[in-house]
Amino acid sequence: MKNIILILSMIIGLAACSERTLTINDAANAGFKKGSQKAFKMIGAQDGWAGSWEGEAVELYQFDPISDAISGFHEMTIQLLGSTSWVESCKVSNMVMTSKGKKACKALNGLR
Repeated sequence: MKNIILILSMIIGLAACSERTLTINDAANAGFKKGSQKAFKMIGAQDGWAGSWEGEAVELYQFDPISDAISGFHEMTIQLLGSTSWVESCKVSNMVMTSKGKKACKALNGLR
């Protein structure tokens, strides 16, 4: 029984660590084009840029992977979608992006 618990604990630990920590440069290498740098520190992020990806205007923010700010900021962007020109918000690993279309979030998801 102890062996089963130990094995399950290891599997759960590996699953939690399996999501890759991403950077703005990873996104840039995958097609994100930087425009202007955002005031990212105000939202608790490590970096943030406005730009374009897949021909859509986006804002992309990089957070510390263990930051509580990731989920809070992502939830806020989702709530604002109906009252702004942003179409979609997505969170992949430690990155949050808002987009004026539906293709950019698919591209960000491709970095997993």
